[in-house]
This record gives sequence, C-alpha cells and structure tokens, in this order.
Amino acid sequence: IYTGNIKQFRELTRRQFGILTILGILEVCGTTFFFLAIYTVPNPAIVSFLGNINPIFITILGLLILKEKYTPKEVMGIFLIILGAFVISYKGENRLEGFFIRGTEYVLLSAVFFGISAIVTKINVKVIKPTILALNRTAFLFIFSFVMLWANSIGFEVSQKAFFNILIGSI
Repeated sequence: IYTGNIKQFRELTRRQFGILTILGILEVCGTTFFFLAIYTVPNPAIVSFLGNINPIFITILGLLILKEKYTPKEVMGIFLIILGAFVISYKGENRLEGFFIRGTEYVLLSAVFFGISAIVTKINVKVIKPTILALNRTAFLFIFSFVMLWANSIGFEVSQKAFFNILIGSI
C-alpha cells in the first residue's frame, strides 16, 4: 500500500483475478496440510526434513509441464532426496497401511499443493507482478486463519510480550 502497488489491483483482468484465487486456495491447502503434518507426526523435525521434498515436486512438475531440462547431477540429486525422504519416513512394516510414519501423507499433499502453486506462479509471474502474488498469498492465509479461529471459537488475544516479539520479528 505504501509503495503504491495497490493501484496494480485495478489493472488486473478477470482471468488474473481467477489465477490469484486459485493460487490463494493452493497456498491455503498446502499450508493446512503442512500444519496438519506437524500436528500428526510425533517428531516435528521429521516434518521439517520431509518438507524438503517440496523442491522435488516443483522440479518434477517443471519437467512435465514447463518442459524444463535438468543435468544428470540434478536428476541424481532428485533421486537422493526422494530416497532420503523414503528412509526417514519408513516405519519398517511390510503392509502398505503401516509402511510409513502416520502423517507423512500430509507432507506429501502439502508438497503437491505447493508445487502446483509454484508452477502456476512461474507461468504467470510476467503478467502478474511479484508484489501482487506475495500480497495475495499473505491475504489468503491471513483471512483463512481468522475464519478458522472464528469457526473453532478460538479467541484472538495476544499478550504484550508476544506482541512485542512479533513486532521485533517483523522489522
């Protein structure tokens, strides 16, 4: 708003507003599944590590949709990350139901939504300015958070100390 970027919203076409809506929904879904994984998996560090598969999905989608080319070293890196994610999330059982740690499916879904969002963003970054894309993501997540607080009857009360820490963190 301060830099005058809000004027750019007036210039957006109906199609661009549709793209922003789709991107907002993808970001909300990706974030929701990521936090659901943190809530479900016993060790949040595992979720953090498994979150490293997000670039793999972006890379694979870039290969399939954008026809991007990768070197043999990059392809080897992709396979190593997938192997590492498999080893970390493997539970040791032979049945499919008990094969992976409960909650890793949410990390996978999160990565899919974030990957699709990244590809849609990459396709449209020349027609929708990056500041608008960033503001859109923030607005969708902010509105979704407040809707969920209201829907779950959770009050929004921030202590002075927490507010101070947020203020310092935002600088």
